[in-house]
Order: sequence, then structure tokens, then C-alpha cells
Amino acid sequence: MKTERRQELKSNDLSAWLMDANDWAKNHSARIGTVVVVAAVIILAYVVVKRSRASAADAAWQQINELQFTPELADESFQTLDSVIASASDRHLKLKALLRKGLHALSLAEDKDGLFKPEYLDKAEEAYQAILKEFSENMPARADALRALAVIEESRFAVDRDMAHRPKCEQYLNQLVNDPEFRETTFQTSAARELAELDQRFQVIELAEPAPLPPSVIAPNVKLESDQPLNLNIKAAPSNPQPAPTNQTAADKPAKTTKPPGQTTPPAGQSAPPKETEGGGGDR
Repeated sequence: MKTERRQELKSNDLSAWLMDANDWAKNHSARIGTVVVVAAVIILAYVVVKRSRASAADAAWQQINELQFTPELADESFQTLDSVIASASDRHLKLKALLRKGLHALSLAEDKDGLFKPEYLDKAEEAYQAILKEFSENMPARADALRALAVIEESRFAVDRDMAHRPKCEQYLNQLVNDPEFRETTFQTSAARELAELDQRFQVIELAEPAPLPPSVIAPNVKLESDQPLNLNIKAAPSNPQPAPTNQTAADKPAKTTKPPGQTTPPAGQSAPPKETEGGGGDR
């Protein structure tokens, strides 16, 4: 009897609540309709925006995948990638685009001869610094950025031999070693190994000055001019050399005497015989 009475009271309470709700709905039907319409518009807008973002992300991914980072097309590809990063509303898309920018910039920074191009090092640093600033909660991305920034500083040292890059490189590696989030990971072990080799990586090799060349001997009468070749007036020796002329004049030469026929030159130490006078005869 009591159970039936309780059920009857509950039914009466439910009926009363339904009647009150019906009366309230009739009195506020305009407001209810407005709320329903607004909720439907919000849901519809959310679905449209979500689909548009998904389609935009798909188009951006397709655009990124079509980029070619060859030396001839690298600058144009980086410009396109920068525009995608600036307009990306999807954080996952933006992170992947930044990682791709840094990776391609580092690969182009070193040429086949082992020389580094500072402009590509700047692009790589820009990408990895943005990752540290906007995606610090992403542990793998942050580790990749710190490791890449250490490599960038080491590469810049190879360009200008400036020891100011060493403390920056050490700072990035210390973050990988000392951060508890990287404990017992490959990021930490590799960074610790590179810290131990840091002194070997940053060495400035000083070359000894070359010994001075001996002074060149130049003829005193030769004038050197910057726009004319040096001419020492050296002539080749003749094939049949002639004896050098002497400085003896005609006055210094002995007179050439003529001897009459039949006269001989007396031997040395003997005087010549006296000449005979005309007319013959002896001493007078």
C-alpha cells in the first residue's frame, strides 16, 4: 500500500514538472528559438572553419613538398617556405616547416669544398631560434634546435676563426647535458661527448711568419716604374768575341823608320858606322 502511494506521488511530481516546463516553454518560446538558432550557427561555423583549416593545411603541405632546395632554386624555395610559416595557423604544420627550413639551410651552408656560406647559417639559426621560442614544450624539437645551434656556432668559427663562438656553442650543449628532461637520452650523451672535445674543435692555428727574402741587387742607373717592365739592357755575348780596344793614342805609338837598301840593323850594343860624306876622301 505504501509502495503504491509513493509511486503515485512520484508520478504526480513528474506530471507537475512537465506541466510547468510546458508552460515555461510557451512563455519563452521566442528566446528558445533564438538560442537554438545561435547554437546551430556556431556549430556550423566551427565545422566550416575546421574544414577550411584542414584544406589550407593540406595545400600548404603539398606546396612544401614540391619545393626544391637546389643551389639554383634555394632562394626562391626559402621565400615560399617563409610565407607558409608566417601564415600557418596549424602549430604542427608550422613546426614541421621550421624544422625543414633549418635542415635545408644547414645542408646548403657547406659546399663540396668544405667552405661555409654565412647567409645559409643565418637562415638556419633563424629557424631553430623560432623553434626554441614557440615550441619549448616539445622536447624532441627543442633538443634538435639546441644541437643544430651548437653546430651553427662551430661552423661560424670555421669561417672567421673568432673564439667568441665557443662560449655560445658550449651554452647550447650545456642545456642538453644539464636539463633533467634530456636525462639518459641520446641527446644528453652526444652533447656530453661533444663538450669533452670542445677544445679540439675550437683551435686557432697560427702559422709561422716566412723568412724574409734576401735583398735584390739592382743596377744603380736603372729606374723602376710601376707601369713599365724592368729592362737591365743586358745584351747577349757575340759568337766570335773580338779583343777589347786599348786606350793608346797615335802619339804614344813608336815612329816607324824606313831603312835604305842594303843597310842592316846593328846588333844590340854596337853603334852604327859613320856615314861617308860626298866627294870621298878621308880625314882632313
